[in-house]
Parts: sequence; C-alpha cells; structure tokens
Amino acid sequence: MRINIWINKREAVSGKITKWYTFGPPQSSNWPEYVQVSISQDEFARLQDTPHHENLETSENITYPEFVEKHYKSDREEDWLVEQYNRNRPADQQVSNMAELNRALLDTEIKYVGRTVTLSERRVYHKYAEITISIPKDIPVDQVDKWLEDNDHTWALDLDKALAKADYEFGFGIDEHRYMCEEDQETESRYDINGENYGGHL
Repeated sequence: MRINIWINKREAVSGKITKWYTFGPPQSSNWPEYVQVSISQDEFARLQDTPHHENLETSENITYPEFVEKHYKSDREEDWLVEQYNRNRPADQQVSNMAELNRALLDTEIKYVGRTVTLSERRVYHKYAEITISIPKDIPVDQVDKWLEDNDHTWALDLDKALAKADYEFGFGIDEHRYMCEEDQETESRYDINGENYGGHL
C-alpha cells in the first residue's frame, strides 16, 4: 500500500522530512512550494513515530471537513480579513493580525460615534415652449401686449399643451433661450412680433 503526503520541495530533495500533510498542501502563502509524494506504509509509520516532527496531522478520528474547520478555516478567514483591511491602505495604516484589526475597527467606530452629516442638493430643471398665433394687423406694436393679455383665451391653452409636451432641461434656461432673463421668477412669459423686431414680457 502506498500513502500520498505533501512535503516541501526542499525536503523532498534532501530526504529529511520535518513537516508533512495528508489532506493537501498547507493553507499558507507558500503552498506552491509543496509537492505530493507517495511513500510506503512503513515509511509513513516512521514519520508518525518521529518524536519531534512538526506535522499538523493527528490520529484524531474526524472527517476531512472537520479537520479543515479545526486546523485551517479560522486562520484562513482571519488572514483574509486582515488582507482585505490592508488593501489600498498605506503601510503605516495596515494591521498584521486580528487583534490589531479589531482595535483599528473599534477606533474607527469610536471616532465617528455621535457625529453625523446630512447631504442635500437642489437641482433646477425648466421647460420651454413656443407657439405662433395670428394677431390683428391694425394693432400698434406698443399695444400688442395688452391685446394678448385681454385675449389669452385664444393662446394660453395651446401654450400649456406645448409646455406639457416639452422635455425638462437642466438649469434655469436663462442663457439657453433668447430674451429670457428673469432669474428670480418661477415662470417667465414674453412675446415677439415676427418680422418687426419688437416684443416684451407679459
């Protein structure tokens, strides 16, 4: 009968085995340095009888998952947590073990206890629409605004419909649309007589 074990490459060359594993290479950063070898039952018995060997294996009657849970899992998880905490942190802020990690996390928690900040933001969007209507030819240019106000039933609904279909645009709309300049007003309406270079606010 042959038994497979994992040993360090250097010990495989020298023939002096001090550490060996049966379930697989050790769960450490140097695991690529280990190789699997096959030994006889007598050789395995002599390894078991070595008085000062540093092997982690025992004659415990446990399953492989139980063995991993007992010997490897907790250390591996702690190493992973330490590694994740140190990621992207400068060397002077890194930790080397779970005790230092717990202290760092506690210090961070204490540092921010009782102090909060509320973030807020106001964003302004606007709508813009135009419609073109006909007006009487005999109205003087300086009275067009009064005629429009007196006859808003002829155009107000159509302008509302055009605004409803318009898309929202980011910003106040002051610089984007000609002659719109009332920054302190929630709405702004104006008229411009086509071809006569005359208009104003309503």
